Amino acid sequence: MTPSINMKILIISTLFVIGSLIVGVIFYQNSSSKEINGIEFDQSPKKEGQPIKGDSEAPITITEFGDYKCPSCKAWDETVFPLLERDYINTGKVNLIYINTPFHGEESELAAMAGEYVWDNYSDTFWDFHSKIFEEQPAIESHDDPWITEDKLIDIAGISSERIDQEALRTALQEQMYRDNILTDVSILNEYEIEKTPTIMVENIKLENPFDYELLKQQIDALLEEE
Repeated sequence: MTPSINMKILIISTLFVIGSLIVGVIFYQNSSSKEINGIEFDQSPKKEGQPIKGDSEAPITITEFGDYKCPSCKAWDETVFPLLERDYINTGKVNLIYINTPFHGEESELAAMAGEYVWDNYSDTFWDFHSKIFEEQPAIESHDDPWITEDKLIDIAGISSERIDQEALRTALQEQMYRDNILTDVSILNEYEIEKTPTIMVENIKLENPFDYELLKQQIDALLEEE
């Protein structure tokens, strides 16, 4: 029996609805893969003047807001950072900038100024000096216990590179030559509402959990797909 016109219309309408649902599911899945997993800001922190690791022309910039007195920053530097360096920085897909976040007072500021001196004068040894400060962070009950001093930072400079002029570093610290750099960083902290260390941003997206490497990879890969 030949189907009636109404039956044909019903069949066509049903197929259209099913097709629309399939397209909608596919669109939703694709959209979900690029879901923002964090807080989105209008723009990324500027790279100019900040210590940078990797190719400055890499398509994606990661920003680390860190404090040398922070045990969690030490843990991030020793666990997550090596994975990021292996998978993305060394392959030219990502670069990383470090912004001082001196939440723990004078010692944090002192270490931050030492880092700024080394970056300004010996940029090729900065990241080794940076990691050495974290390595020297003692296992103490309270992160507020004092341990960062001028002498300690000068010793670390000698360990990380024989090229660093230790007496020039001492002078820079005593005269607070790089304090304006730290004040600039503090203004960036306020702009991006940084409340804890470490805080990690992927471009203009501030992640909720800096230690979730799979989430970090997911956000990077989603942005790389858009390039």
